[in-house]
Amino acid sequence: MLLGAVMQQTGLISTTVTNAGFLPALYVPLVPLPGWLVLRQLPHWSVWPTGLSCPLGAFLLSGAHELSIGIGELWVIASALHWALHMLLVGRVVDRQGAPFLVAGGQFFVCALLALAGALLFERVDRAALRAAALPIL
Repeated sequence: MLLGAVMQQTGLISTTVTNAGFLPALYVPLVPLPGWLVLRQLPHWSVWPTGLSCPLGAFLLSGAHELSIGIGELWVIASALHWALHMLLVGRVVDRQGAPFLVAGGQFFVCALLALAGALLFERVDRAALRAAALPIL
């Protein structure tokens, strides 16, 4: 989860708002692919046309007239693969645990701790900026 979020946010630095709006939707058609290739779970036939229409619909809704692929777009597209894998993993864990809220809360907690550790290691922490952002963070 953290890797997908970091890759997506890295891409957001150098892509347009329009591309950042629809490129993450690529995870939808990507979810059945590793499920089929890795887990040997053949999805229902209806998954393919609906999954492939999702990015097209997101593209049309975004109002983009053309798609240019730069480094930011590549980061966001790569994050979509991580989100697809994350969806598969969470689905399997929830099936085994039978506790979706515990799994969701646990993954957000671990992701937050790892992100905080990374921020403390690699970013300058400004107390005034942290105070100003405290309410949105909460």
